[in-house]
Amino acid sequence: MAPVRSGRMPAMWYAGDSGCTGRPVFRVREYHSGFFILRPPACTNYEKPFLSLVVGQTRVLLLDTGAGGITVAAPLDSILDAWRATHGGAPRELVVAHSHGHGDHTAGDDQFRGRAGVTLVEPQAAEVRAYFGFRAWPTDVVPFDLG
Repeated sequence: MAPVRSGRMPAMWYAGDSGCTGRPVFRVREYHSGFFILRPPACTNYEKPFLSLVVGQTRVLLLDTGAGGITVAAPLDSILDAWRATHGGAPRELVVAHSHGHGDHTAGDDQFRGRAGVTLVEPQAAEVRAYFGFRAWPTDVVPFDLG
């Protein structure tokens, strides 16, 4: 397993106000090369959940799809298009999974369901266990290779 790498975060992460005036749809930070953190503005949902995007050589993992009321797929596509342009076109497969099944982390799932090149791992325990190959749930630790 690869070692954990440190990265950079801003001292403050402003999530906006209730009006969304002059703020981008998502705030995106590249923590380190290939690891992005996305956060929607406060006006879209009071939870302002963080989404994580990890880019590997052959696959990309998006962890969580947000609280709804906002487009997740378009900013994600922009990030991946820019990544592919500077890294030789790879990766092509996107895996969408969840940190947990609460609505503020799964509401954007419909934007990825049935989309070409995307595997959506439904947030129910049986689907998570089956896709990732957990055998001793919930204590098992399994690797997930992004290439």
